[in-house]
Amino acid sequence: MNNKEILDKRWKPIDKELNKYIKNFKYDVKNRINAYIKMFSFNSDNLYNYMRTQELSMFKSELEDNINNVGDYLKYRINAMLKRTRVKNYEALQILVEIAYYKTMNRTQKNEDELFNVVAVITNEMIQKESYDVRPRTNKYHLIPLPNYLLPHIMSLPLYLGYDWLSYKQNMIQYNANKMYRYIIVDIQQKRLDLDRYERTFEIERKRYITALDNEVASVSSQVALWGMDKQGIKKVQFVAVMDERTTNICQSMNAQIFKLNDWNTYYRLANNNDEKLTMYKTYGLQIGENMPALHISCRSVLIPYR
Repeated sequence: MNNKEILDKRWKPIDKELNKYIKNFKYDVKNRINAYIKMFSFNSDNLYNYMRTQELSMFKSELEDNINNVGDYLKYRINAMLKRTRVKNYEALQILVEIAYYKTMNRTQKNEDELFNVVAVITNEMIQKESYDVRPRTNKYHLIPLPNYLLPHIMSLPLYLGYDWLSYKQNMIQYNANKMYRYIIVDIQQKRLDLDRYERTFEIERKRYITALDNEVASVSSQVALWGMDKQGIKKVQFVAVMDERTTNICQSMNAQIFKLNDWNTYYRLANNNDEKLTMYKTYGLQIGENMPALHISCRSVLIPYR
């Protein structure tokens, strides 16, 4: 098979599952923020006033309902807020906007977990059969199922950007929420609040999440493939990139290179897409971002067993 055929075989069943998830993904954070603004009647006249007793009670009830469904930093801030007897409206608004983002992402957590699990199963079944077909056949093919610990372990590993998936999502939520909060504060002060004005911003946030999710899917697939090849007795793997006009210079420099699974690899590749000279790398086994996909955003390269 040529590179395109290899990559189509690997990605088509995975992309089918990813596209199914994307189709059902509802990014309704705008509606959640609007609901909070109406619930607490935030406006230019009361923004910097202390919340009234009834509103404060409602606010603390909302915090208690969501404290166990947010990241550690927001949880710390919520605990501090729950101890206070007086809270200003702008302070409450900031916390509520961030909760709105968490509630939006948490609503799809089950589907996201199922997606990663399906990707892992598809990859494992495919790569173990490929591995059996390229090595000397000393016994009958037997699929080794994924152990329960493997996927959680993979999800805890850093992406090529240096974050694990959970940390990346929490940082993304905090960044988006803080940015939207600043927009809302200015609009309330100028008496022109209308979140429909930020439809494009919400769409950019949604697309950024989908891009990051696509990269995590690629990383999960690579890690599972590595595990499956090792279990089938493969000692070396080959890096395969899509060689067309859209292929990055980084992946072009890695295409067709051979790597050992359990030994040191010395190789040359471009460190950055704009580099002109190759850089020497020395990596033990295979590492995401070094000699193992994903090497960059929207990376579609794969590892295959090498005879």
